Amino acid sequence: MGAVLTPYIEGCTDEDACNYDDDATVDDGSCYELEVTTSTVDNACVDGEDGIIYVDVANAPDAILLGDYQGQEVFETEDGVFSGLLSGTYVIHVEDTAGCTTSVAVDINDPTSPALTLTVSSTPDDGSESGTITADPSGGVPPYTVDIYDADGNEVADAYLPAGDYLVKVQDDLGCSVTVLVTVESSVTVVDMDGASMVLYPNPTRGMIEITNLPARWASLHVMNVAGREMLAMQPLATGSLQWDASDWPVGVYFVQVVGEEGISTQRFSVVR
Repeated sequence: MGAVLTPYIEGCTDEDACNYDDDATVDDGSCYELEVTTSTVDNACVDGEDGIIYVDVANAPDAILLGDYQGQEVFETEDGVFSGLLSGTYVIHVEDTAGCTTSVAVDINDPTSPALTLTVSSTPDDGSESGTITADPSGGVPPYTVDIYDADGNEVADAYLPAGDYLVKVQDDLGCSVTVLVTVESSVTVVDMDGASMVLYPNPTRGMIEITNLPARWASLHVMNVAGREMLAMQPLATGSLQWDASDWPVGVYFVQVVGEEGISTQRFSVVR
């Protein structure tokens, strides 16, 4: 009986190789495995979302890359860059055009420093824009910078504040930031201090306006437009009346607030042309 000839079939005979050919009888040197290298940029801030994974497939530059986070496929990239990442473990799945696949696990870490936190307190405004805000940052990496913004987004100081809402933002040396909303309360009870007796005339006005019959022991007078911008502020005078020129003010409605020991009295007037 003659010898059985083994078919001469070239291919990859290494069972551990990516392109193993079960029919091959002669190794032709084509065996390969996907060569994947990764590098990372960790989050600069605790609970940050700016981690980055760089993936390079040396022998399959056109490979498809899929990112898996906590069991959910959430990322795909063609340039090998996964960005905007939370801390955690990511599994990068690689598949080349020949159907060879592999996976690598990569960790994105938060910094070891404690998380940046911000404690904010305030003192009330007594009607003369006397409110204050105190910011106490901790954690993160000192030194800190603290900025305070009013409801219109304007940066303000931490003192001489009218009642209202403010945003306090702290940033540490790494650029991590925390923003907290704080309210400066008013310690003045809004009551009518014989407000009905105050007289504004002429009302409406085209220019000069006078207020008479001011309440006894009043402390300050403030005129504001409908947006809350202060147009005028006055302190008590010896006379029982005050006047001012509104001829260059925009047409509209304005409010006069008189602050006294017992509260605030408000009157309105209009500027016309």
